[in-house]
Amino acid sequence: MADRRIHIPGLRNGRDLGGLPAAGGVIRKNRLLRSACLSGVPGEAVDALRRQCGLSLVIDLRTDDEIAQKPESLPEGVAYRRMPIFDAAKIGITHEKGEKWNPERPATSQP
Repeated sequence: MADRRIHIPGLRNGRDLGGLPAAGGVIRKNRLLRSACLSGVPGEAVDALRRQCGLSLVIDLRTDDEIAQKPESLPEGVAYRRMPIFDAAKIGITHEKGEKWNPERPATSQP
């Protein structure tokens, strides 16, 4: 299996999804990247990501609380779209009110 990791300083869990199957073929290299949030990545490293991988759009899937804790700071020329896939208050994935998630409790009873 190909090494899909993106080696940019400070980028956590960066992957190029190029080569994976998609409807009608495969995803092209450097067309769809995934990673943890970019908020902790130094500006020059994000610029390198833009140059080396063609980064032009960030789609942020995080909850409002997660974004408030670590907002993105992107270089000029990189568009940003928010598309949260979860409502944190309903699924209990955030650590609201200092309570920790407990995997032993069902999601409906999480804080």
